[in-house]
Formats: sequence, structure tokens, C-alpha cells
Amino acid sequence: MAYTGVNKSSDIFTNKRFTGNGATGQTLVTGTFPPDFCWIKKIEDSSSSEFCQFDTVRGATKVIQFSTNEYQQTISNSLTAFTSTGYTLGSYAAVNGTGDAFQSMNWKAGGSSSANTDGSIATVTSVNNTAGFAVTSYTGTGANATIGTGLTSKPAWVIIKNLTDNGTEYMVGHQGIATNAFASNKYMHINTNSSVQTNSSSWNSTEPTSNGVIYLGNGSYLNGSGKSYICYSWSEKPGYSSFGGYVGNGSATDGTFVYTGFAPKWVICKTLGTDNWMLYTDNISGATAPTGSALSGIFNRHNRFLETNSGGATQSAGTNQGMDMYANGFKLFEDNGNLNGSGTSYIYMAFGQSIVGTNNIPNNAR
Repeated sequence: MAYTGVNKSSDIFTNKRFTGNGATGQTLVTGTFPPDFCWIKKIEDSSSSEFCQFDTVRGATKVIQFSTNEYQQTISNSLTAFTSTGYTLGSYAAVNGTGDAFQSMNWKAGGSSSANTDGSIATVTSVNNTAGFAVTSYTGTGANATIGTGLTSKPAWVIIKNLTDNGTEYMVGHQGIATNAFASNKYMHINTNSSVQTNSSSWNSTEPTSNGVIYLGNGSYLNGSGKSYICYSWSEKPGYSSFGGYVGNGSATDGTFVYTGFAPKWVICKTLGTDNWMLYTDNISGATAPTGSALSGIFNRHNRFLETNSGGATQSAGTNQGMDMYANGFKLFEDNGNLNGSGTSYIYMAFGQSIVGTNNIPNNAR
């Protein structure tokens, strides 16, 4: 059996840097595939720099922002069209400001969306089961219900947003929060630094199923009567994605190592307490430090990060600190509690690529 079903992760997920030109009609090539879910973030300062999310199910120009609790907005000069290899931008400063540096993060779902009746609520979904990713829209009922995503494996990480009401938080379910986290009705908010919450109106005390069905309570964040929602859900795929937990050890020189089974390209870490969501990618800071710098000779130290619950610019970890990304996981060099506090519990989300030979045996070297 092959070690991974994802032979080339760049066919389904990419990180890209680009420079805005402030002009309508800038078309970006983000990969070799048509993206279905895009995060765009200005990274150099905090002016007009909220995280902006777009997807093909809601359609171009429809903006939500992980760093706020605002409802969906239609911004005609934002992301104006999806293409077969990327997207076209308008002049909206948060996605295409003149001369500004941006980070673009892109996932492939299934392209054209279709109706799904696996749950008690009819949904519209775009799903890619090779990647274990689905984008799903639905209308809430105000009563306990289920939604079908089209996934053929159990969702491990779920983000749901009420698109109708202003001031509603993003609901995050994640298998790493606790054993049977969904059945325990545990959730977090990706747009705030709040700790794990528990409420029976969230996941209706039931784990998602192996055929991609997610259970909903009657809370307005997830399932208010007549409200519109978007759901992003991922299941784990060996060699490409991993969603779990770890415990920090507080060391800035020999921190916790987290095994993913592949070389990460993108990692988010979050404490179960009140700390920010820390986002590291393989191309925000580069893989090697300049000769003569404080990080010279350190193999792969990524010391700049974004916070998904903030509209701020990239930030720097402490001197010689941050995250190393290896062939089979990531290692923390940080004594700060937001990433590697001693005895502190965290969840993580990671995407990347297995390094395998022709016999499908993973390469475990750094």
C-alpha cells in the first residue's frame, strides 16, 4: 500500500507570496490547480490588513475575515474571479494594495459544487476526497440537525461561520482539543484568542461520521433558523495533512517535536487557553538564515509568524527562536507560552508533503 495518496501536495495546496499593484485586473497564478478556498493576508503592516477568505461555493467578491467577527460582505473590487490556476484581484487594499507584500494560501476542493442530502439539512458542497477537504454551505434550522459535506472520511478540523449576523464568532471543532472533542461539545473561535469552550448547542454531543456528516446543535453560531452558513472541513490524509495536539516543554533550545509524517509547509498552533493562533509557513521567513545573522548555521529556523485572529503584520519570535520544519514534522524553539509553554496543551493543523522513494517508504531525515 502506498504511504500517501497525495503524490504532489502542490496540486491541492499552495503558499504564495505576491506584491500588490493596486490595479483592477491583476491575475495571480497561485498553483497548477483552480483554488476553491483562498486566504489572502497583507503581511508588512497593520493598515488594511485583515485576513480575507474567499471560496468558490459562495463565489467571487464574497469576503469573510478570520481576524474579525463581521458577517459576509460583498466587495466588488476584492477577489473578482477564480481562474484555472489562481484568481483575479481588484484594487481593494486588503488584497492588492500598491507595492504591499501579501501572503496567499490556497486549497483545492472539488471545483463545481453540487447538492448533498446526506444530512437532515440539504447542503451545497465542493469536495475533494483525495485532499480530504470540503467547502459546504447551508441554511440553519434552529433545531438539532446534521449536514453532509461529501467527505468519505471523518472530519478532524471544522470551521463554521454565520454569514448573516454581524458580531458572530467562527466556530472551530478540532479532534486534538480532547478525546471525543465533538461529542464533548468543545469548540474554539479562530478569530479570537479565547480558550476552549463547552456548550451543548454546538456539536449536539456527537462526533462527525466516517462519511463526512457533521452534527449541529441549535446555537446561532452554527445553526440559527434561516441563517446562512459556510463550513470548511478537513479530514486527515497521511503524508499531507495532520490535525492533533501536543504538550510544550518550555525550552527555547530543545523544544517539543511534533511528528506529522511529512515535511510541513504550513502550520497553525493554538493553546487550549487564552493565547493567539500562531501561523507559520515555509515561505514567510525563508528556510535558511543569511550568513552572519543571529540565525546563521541554524538549519531551518522559521522565526516569523502571523496570528490568524489579528490584522497585524508578521511578527518575530525571540532571538534564535521559532519553529524548524523537518521532513517528518516540526520542532519548537520557543519558551513563550503561545507556542511551547512548559506543560501547556496545544492543538495544531499542518499541511505539507511526504518525501518518499519509489518503494513508498517515507524519508525520515531532516
